[in-house]
Amino acid sequence: MHAANQKTARILRIALITAVITLCSGCGIAVEGNPKPGSTPVDLDQIRTGPYLTEPTEYKAGDNSTTPGHEWLRLMEGRRLLNYAIHPMDIDPELVVTGKTSIFIDVLDIPITLGLGENHKRILKDSKHFITGLTARKSNKSLRTPKEFEVGIFRFDSDTEAARSAHELHRATLESGPRIEHALDSGAATHASVLDDKAIDVWQAHGTYVVMISARISFADSPQLESVAKQALQIQAASLDSQQPIPMDDVLDHPLDPGNLMRRAMPREIGSWLEYEKYFGLLQPSGMLHYERDPEGARKKYADTGVDMIARRATTVYRTRDLAAAFELQTFLAQPTKDDVALDPPPGIADAQCIRLDVKDPSRGYDAICAVVYDRYVAVVAEKMGNTSARADYSLQERTAAQYAILKKCG
Repeated sequence: MHAANQKTARILRIALITAVITLCSGCGIAVEGNPKPGSTPVDLDQIRTGPYLTEPTEYKAGDNSTTPGHEWLRLMEGRRLLNYAIHPMDIDPELVVTGKTSIFIDVLDIPITLGLGENHKRILKDSKHFITGLTARKSNKSLRTPKEFEVGIFRFDSDTEAARSAHELHRATLESGPRIEHALDSGAATHASVLDDKAIDVWQAHGTYVVMISARISFADSPQLESVAKQALQIQAASLDSQQPIPMDDVLDHPLDPGNLMRRAMPREIGSWLEYEKYFGLLQPSGMLHYERDPEGARKKYADTGVDMIARRATTVYRTRDLAAAFELQTFLAQPTKDDVALDPPPGIADAQCIRLDVKDPSRGYDAICAVVYDRYVAVVAEKMGNTSARADYSLQERTAAQYAILKKCG
C-alpha cells in the first residue's frame, strides 16, 4: 500500500512539473526577447488636465508667438547654431556646472554675462548687420579655486562685417577695465586681452561669425589662460566648419518638424511665464546639453538611450531608441540630487517622476519638473512653484497630465 502511495505521489509530481513547464513555455512565447519595462495603464478620461490643451498641435513659424516673422527666423538660426557651440567640459572636465544659456537678436535680450557688458550691447544694438547670437556659460564646483568659462557665437551678414565687429567688440572689452592686450598665435582676426593673469577674453572673426571666448581661472597665469583660449578657439572653429550658414531667405525652405516631434510637445499657453520665442524648436543632443543640469552625465545617457532629437516648446520632448530606453532616460532626468525633493505625481499617472529642484534652472527659472514616458518619448514639464514646502503642485500635475495626453494621442 505504501509503495502504491509513493508511485501515485511520483506520478502527481511529474504531472505537476510537466504542467509548470508547459505554462512557462507559453509565457516565453508571449514575451519573446529581452524583458522590457511596461507602462502602467492610464485612462485619459480619469486624469486632471485643468485648462491646458490636450490635443497635438502643428508647429508653425511663429508658433503663436508675438515675435514678428523675420525676427523669429533670426531666433531660429540662433537655436540652430547652439548645436555647434562647444562644451566647456571638452576643454576642462571640471566645467560641468550649467549657467545661463541665452539666444538673442536685439539689445533687449542680450544678457550681461562673463564676457558681455553694456559696451558690447551698444555695438550689437547699433549694427544693422548683426543677425543672431548666443552665449553659454559653465563653471566648476569649487568655491576655493573657482573657474568660469563662456562661449559666444555671433552671426553677421558678411565676412567683412564679422571681422569689423570682432575688432570693435575687442575694443569694448579693453575699455571695460584695466586690461592688457595679449597676442595669441591664432591669426590676424583674433583679438585677446587679459586681466591680472586671471581672466582672458578673446574675439575672433571666423567667416560670417564672431566667436567669443571668456575664461576666469582664479589660480591661473597668462600661459595657462592662453592655452585654454587657443584650444577653445580651435575646437569651436572646427565645429562651425562642420556646418554651413543658411541664408535667412532659405530658412523656411527646411522642414520645421520633419519627424512630427514638435507636435508631441505642449504649445504655448497664453500668459505663461516661460520665455518662449528663445526656446521653441528642434535641438540636436549637442544643443540640448547646454541646458542640462548634468551635461557630462546627459551626454553619456543620450548615447546609451539613443536620443537623436529633442523638441522644445512649453515642454521638452526627447526621442529615444525604444520604451526601455525612454524609462532609463526618464530616471536620469528626474533623478533628485541630495537637496532636491520628490513631489507627488499627477493622479492617475503612476509612472510620472516629479521633483522640486534645490537650485532654479538658470535659463528658464523653473524649480520643479515632472518627467513622463509614452512609447519611445520622454517629456519633461517644468513649473515655478509658489510653495516651497508643498509635496505637490497642482498646476505642474495638470500640465503633466495634459502633456501625457498629447503623447498618447500622437501614438
